[in-house]
Amino acid sequence: MLLLRSRIVSCITGICFLALAVSSVSSGLHGETAQDSEKIEEQIQSLEAELARLPKESLNLTPWTLGYRSQAYEQPKTDIRIEMHFGSAFSVDLIALMPAVYTEDGEQLRPFCFPKRFTIERITADHEYEIVVDYSEEDYPIEGIEPQLFSIKDVKAATGLRLRIYELRGNRTWLTGKYRAALAELMAFAGPNNVALNQTVGTNSGAPYSYIWTARALTDGFSLHSNVDRDPQDPNRVPLRIRNIDRAVMEFDLGREHTIDELRLWPLAHTIQFNYTSSSGIGFPRGLEITAAREPGFDEAITLLDKAEIYPRTGSNPLMLRVQPTRARYLRIAMDNIVPDYRIGITELAIDEIELFSAGRLISEGIIPELQGLPPDSYAMEALTDGVTAEGKILPLRRWVEDFSRRAQVERNLSSLRQDLLVAHEVERAQAIYLTIAAIGLIVLLLLVFWLIYLMLQRRWTNIREKIACDIHDHLGANMMSVAHTLELLQHSQEEMSQKQARLYKGAIRTARQSAQDARQIVQFLEQEESGHSWVEQLRESALLIMGEIDLEFDFQETKRFNQMNLSRQWDLMLFIKEALNNCSKYSEATHARLSLLSKSGRLCVIVEDNGLGIPDDRLPLKHLEMRARRLKSNLELKTAPGEGTRIRLQL
Repeated sequence: MLLLRSRIVSCITGICFLALAVSSVSSGLHGETAQDSEKIEEQIQSLEAELARLPKESLNLTPWTLGYRSQAYEQPKTDIRIEMHFGSAFSVDLIALMPAVYTEDGEQLRPFCFPKRFTIERITADHEYEIVVDYSEEDYPIEGIEPQLFSIKDVKAATGLRLRIYELRGNRTWLTGKYRAALAELMAFAGPNNVALNQTVGTNSGAPYSYIWTARALTDGFSLHSNVDRDPQDPNRVPLRIRNIDRAVMEFDLGREHTIDELRLWPLAHTIQFNYTSSSGIGFPRGLEITAAREPGFDEAITLLDKAEIYPRTGSNPLMLRVQPTRARYLRIAMDNIVPDYRIGITELAIDEIELFSAGRLISEGIIPELQGLPPDSYAMEALTDGVTAEGKILPLRRWVEDFSRRAQVERNLSSLRQDLLVAHEVERAQAIYLTIAAIGLIVLLLLVFWLIYLMLQRRWTNIREKIACDIHDHLGANMMSVAHTLELLQHSQEEMSQKQARLYKGAIRTARQSAQDARQIVQFLEQEESGHSWVEQLRESALLIMGEIDLEFDFQETKRFNQMNLSRQWDLMLFIKEALNNCSKYSEATHARLSLLSKSGRLCVIVEDNGLGIPDDRLPLKHLEMRARRLKSNLELKTAPGEGTRIRLQL
């Protein structure tokens, strides 16, 4: 028995340690995954906050030009050279290549034939070529249509740049040729100044298409994007709108002398939300004449741009013009050859913003120009230099280029992190399912072990019961029957006996036989599980033997629940009922009795009642019944009166 108990304890201990180990490992994995999710969520929140601060992309559906494209090739290996000269030396510290784009299925914009392997070289004052960007031995990774930025670490004065392309990407558009190179714009920044603007570009491979695809378009300042933080204004907001005019002249007083080297004119852009997109550029002057002077009378004016004819088709980007650097305070802009409004058949001058620059620095902000030949205050001239267009707030070009590139990177990182978060949540759900299954498995395993232990104990207890029953049957029962037979032989051997002796013999024989009968009943009780004999039926048989000739009525309503009680409880209850029936049989002189097995309010109840003489006061309380009731942890109720019978109620 001790060995069995030791094995059981060892088994349970091992299972508990196994459960703790599995739970610890699972909890650790779950905790690590939860921490990963929290870190990803923190990164997402940080990037979302950064994204909210970055300018929103402004897409122009009607650009002036599309950029540069090479001729078509059948093989990817090549040696395309694109070269530009600045005219002066500049310390270029950032180069930006704007990808040309095409529209994929689903209207998704994709980079079009961006160079796969290339180098960017700066041209020194000694006409030497120094590589500052080198992707000649590895493929350049291009993911989106944002500007591709190349920071120059070793900044030196350069008079020009050369882009040398060694390997091309496949052409995925309807254009002929398996391989091409294409770019929308090339920018070279010396501080805030895009020194590549309007510079002459030469190439050994080109496929010009009118003014739309040319090498010149690489530095004209036009692309599918404008340097604004997209926040569309009131669609009716038009800073300058003058109808029925062929020529307009306006003058700027910059307040002090500046070296003017760049001019930007913003056409009135019509977005899809507000108007017909193709109407962008209506009212824009295609003829410009720009003069500068140090004195207000323009007597010694210097011509910066002489009757320049702009492209035959205007777009929604700003017109960026580099002019000969000139020291001046006053600037006069004459505009004619205005694009007519084909929608309503009139000519109307319409300009959204005018910007003047000195080495990339805006010098015209807040300066209100005067419109010559027209009454003052007739038009909202202050809106021409407020830094806002119909599409949003104008940003410095270099800042916009860097923010545009950063925004695209942040959006890709966010997309990747959100995907990682989904995967982490899936892992968490999978781990939760695993933990649940593991917990259920452990519970089932523990239940199985406890069931096996129960079966082992039950078998052990059954063996003990069988041994006790066998011993009682073979020894006690046999001995009592032997005593009874011996007494009967002695009784018959006596020729003459007194009444007292006869009574004693008879009592001894009856006691021996009753003891043998009790032994058989104990054996039957111990063997009832194996024999299939129910406790209730055994109770019925015992009750009938005890009551003898007294009419006994049975009211058994809860036989199943009584049969399912454990053996110890059944035995104590059997002795309680037998004690009550014995008292009734011996002392009550009853002619009728009832034994009931009931259920009251969900609790089992035993009632023994008779129509006898009742219990005298001198025999109360019934100590043996109270003792057995306490062992059963039950409530005992007794009702009796002289000549009215007795009712004993035991509620389990």
